Amino acid sequence: SGINAEYGDMNVLAAEVRETEQQKHVDQVRDDAKVTFLNQIREQLQSAAQLVIESRTRRAMLAAEMAEDGELTEQNPPTTIGEGVESEESTMQEKMIQEKEELERENDLIKKFGFTFDDEGQIILPEVTEEHTLVREQVERVTVEARNHEVEISPEMYCTVLEEAIRAVITGHQTKGEPEFGGWILDNFPLTRDQWTMMTERADKLLTPDSFIILNDPDPESGELLKRWAAIQRPPISLTQAQIKAVEKKKAKPASEKAAPADGLAPLDEAEEQENAQDKVPASVEQRVLNRKAFDREKPQLEAIIKQSDVELLTIDCNVPLEAMKESAVNKLDSMFRYKAVDYFSYEEEEQEEEEEDEEEEVDKRNLGETRHYCPVTLLEKDVLWPGDHEIGARFREKIYLFSSPECKTKFLESPEMYAPSGAPLVPPPIRLCILGPKSCGKTEQGRALARKLGLFHISFHKFLEEMIIPKVKVRAWESDHEEEPPASPDEADDDDEDDEETKEKKIAMEIAKNTKAVDLDDSLLLTPSGKDYLVSEFTENTVTQFEKALQIRRELIAKRTGKDADAEEALSELEEAVHNSLVEGEALPSEILEQIVVSWWTDNPFKETGFILEGFPRTPQEATFMTDTGLFPDACIVLEVEDDNAGDRQLPRKLQKWKNKMAKKLARRQRHMERRRIKREKEKKKKIQEKFEELKAEREVRLEERRKEKEEAAKFGEVAESDGEESEEEPEIELKDVVLSDEEDEDDEDDLDGEEDETEEEAVDRIRGEISDRYDTDMQVISQLQNTLEDLSIPQIKIDASRKPKVVFYSLCQQLRSITDFRESLFSQCLAVRARQANEMLARGYKQSSRFGRWDPVELKQGCAIQPYQAPGRLTYPVVFRAHTYFMSSLENRNKFMDNPLHYLKLPNPPPVVPVKLAIVGPPKSGKTMLARRLERDHGIVCLSAGEAVRQFMTEFPTSSLTKEMETHLKAGVTLPDALIVQALEAIMLSQRCQTRGYVLDGTRIRSNR
Repeated sequence: SGINAEYGDMNVLAAEVRETEQQKHVDQVRDDAKVTFLNQIREQLQSAAQLVIESRTRRAMLAAEMAEDGELTEQNPPTTIGEGVESEESTMQEKMIQEKEELERENDLIKKFGFTFDDEGQIILPEVTEEHTLVREQVERVTVEARNHEVEISPEMYCTVLEEAIRAVITGHQTKGEPEFGGWILDNFPLTRDQWTMMTERADKLLTPDSFIILNDPDPESGELLKRWAAIQRPPISLTQAQIKAVEKKKAKPASEKAAPADGLAPLDEAEEQENAQDKVPASVEQRVLNRKAFDREKPQLEAIIKQSDVELLTIDCNVPLEAMKESAVNKLDSMFRYKAVDYFSYEEEEQEEEEEDEEEEVDKRNLGETRHYCPVTLLEKDVLWPGDHEIGARFREKIYLFSSPECKTKFLESPEMYAPSGAPLVPPPIRLCILGPKSCGKTEQGRALARKLGLFHISFHKFLEEMIIPKVKVRAWESDHEEEPPASPDEADDDDEDDEETKEKKIAMEIAKNTKAVDLDDSLLLTPSGKDYLVSEFTENTVTQFEKALQIRRELIAKRTGKDADAEEALSELEEAVHNSLVEGEALPSEILEQIVVSWWTDNPFKETGFILEGFPRTPQEATFMTDTGLFPDACIVLEVEDDNAGDRQLPRKLQKWKNKMAKKLARRQRHMERRRIKREKEKKKKIQEKFEELKAEREVRLEERRKEKEEAAKFGEVAESDGEESEEEPEIELKDVVLSDEEDEDDEDDLDGEEDETEEEAVDRIRGEISDRYDTDMQVISQLQNTLEDLSIPQIKIDASRKPKVVFYSLCQQLRSITDFRESLFSQCLAVRARQANEMLARGYKQSSRFGRWDPVELKQGCAIQPYQAPGRLTYPVVFRAHTYFMSSLENRNKFMDNPLHYLKLPNPPPVVPVKLAIVGPPKSGKTMLARRLERDHGIVCLSAGEAVRQFMTEFPTSSLTKEMETHLKAGVTLPDALIVQALEAIMLSQRCQTRGYVLDGTRIRSNR
């Protein structure tokens, strides 16, 4: 139904022949069976009669034996009852059973074969003819089998039937006035090698088809085709998967294995019958499977002989829906009449080079396809601009397409129309750029400025990695500018432990808050006296104020836990751990991690539709290789180059300021340390004075006690103490303010804080510049390797000198990116510059059409020019062929602009109608009137007229006119021509074709009121 052709099924066409041959076969089998079975039945009658006679003989012998045994028993009866009696009875019973069996067998044979007996008891054999029951039964059975057996028709008979059908189709075509040959589809033929040979060996090729389609079942064990066939049967047959597997595995047994026993029956084994009962299928299903297997055996030979002929062999999988199978068949048949892509080995060999006299008009003969030098397969499948390899190409529709890999080339050769559409022009993907360079080259500044100008996303790869882990890590330890606090000296560390009282209380409250349950710090306990007493009783060493502080801190901790913002770092995931190691330790990110991060920028919105500028990626050659392996191809990689000194000058102020801030913190901490040491020394001094005061006071008490004891001893013995005779005053009272420490006790044990010299600013500058230089050398080494990798991967590179001012660098960057950014819409548009003679010849022959701009220059129209470009013999024009139209440019510069972005100029409205220009130039002498008029005439083809030239031209062209004679009269008289005559001459000249089409400019004509 999809094409205009007659359909014929060989099973239907050959049905009459097959029935005739079938009937012949049945008649032949019936005649042969009658003769065969007549002889067999006669032999069986003879055998059966002999069996009856033998049976009668055995019965007579058994009867005689039993009679003899009975007489002996009567003559000699047994004297004892025992084993002898039992044995005789059993023997008699056995003989009676044998006699009975013989009688039954004899009766069965007599009944089966219809034996009769005469008066003497002799067997009378019945007459055996074709009407005998046994003969008739056997002949009918063989006849039924012959009818069920499919008769094989010879290839000659098939071809005879096919020839009659094709000639009938030809007669129908002749009647309708259609082409005679072709227009038929034959089903189910040929099925064997012999049938194909018989079809194709005819000299007239009448039976030879143009194409041969073989339907292939790639997975016969699945049973899809068998189910489809069973579903269309009447009534439908339901098949399970187990039944399908069983019938597929079943093999046809040979005749020797199917031989029946003597009685003609072959009962199935009971165990096998029970096992296969549930997998049993109808006989038609088994026959269907056997037919398919027979076809599978013949198919390789049939395919081999067809491939040797000129007939195209098409193979289609048939385990798909019928509509899909039909569509596949039609597409493959149509493909013979479509353009086919052919392999193209060398791009350079196909370049058609011609020597041109004028280098400016040299024409590029490279006939690239719709995608130009980009790979069409990656453009359609991955939406990226991947430059093709000149050594991997294909030709389709007389155009050359380049590919990024042999795999893409194979896909294109299989279905070129999918990747090279001939309809609407291709739409380029959004802009995707990568910016690389050493530190402080201006990547971020230039990337953001470029993104703002182009309306793209700006992605900093380093910042993106930071944002992934900063909520959990919190500290940017990976930054090169990150500097930890300078370590404190041992004395400073000891002093830090001696915090003030407020800090100690806060630490105690924090410890209580961490070790106390929420119920212990309930608000109600602090708001009531009993609650406070309970707290004091539970924690006697703490005060209520500490509990209040602990409660506040406890609330802050609970709020942080509730908001998932705990002080402790959360556990990092596998992805975050890899990112953290990459930032801190510089480890390379695995491909799996990069795929999770980077791929979405190419495949997911809004980046996919808008485009982006990716800063700082790829960082290594391995990441660049990962991009190409996963199809993440950027439009270009911008490499910002900067010298070592410039990089150092840009980084030094920021790093030096950080160093100054660090030194200021260090000085402040040292001052705090000195103040704490001073307070500590004062406390120690007061403590020593208090200790010495207590010591002196104790010594004074001891001395006074000794004197008192001496006086008591002296008074006891009536003696006078030695001190009594001397005038001495009481020992004065010791006061605290009078205590003075000795030099040794007041020795200053202050540590020497000046032992370690601080780094000076000059030393810091030298150190920082050295670090910057080392970092620059490392970056440039990696970037150099990365550039080589990008070149090997065919990723375009744009190198920019970033040592200049940012504005200059940005301008240079925009100029370098014009082909990618400004001319983006015309990225796949190809223009062909031709000569004027070629353009006019193509228009005259109808090979190309004139554009809607006519002879107007679209570039000048865009610039606002209102005068059509002047084209005349001797003036150069620069035609451009774009698609099916020809455009004319007035200059080489305009032609280059149009070829860069043709779609931009095709959006212009239609040009205005041509209106002749009418100008008059007046001015003082020597002001440039004539020069301006001549310039207008040269550039725009406007006729330059002056009063004198108009008169001379008129007198030359019309010498016999009355006006010429009148002007000659005045001139011969030596008088000035009247204004009326001059105006008449000007009016006559202005009526010329050039003045009416291009216009005119009056040069230096005096303007008077009467004129």
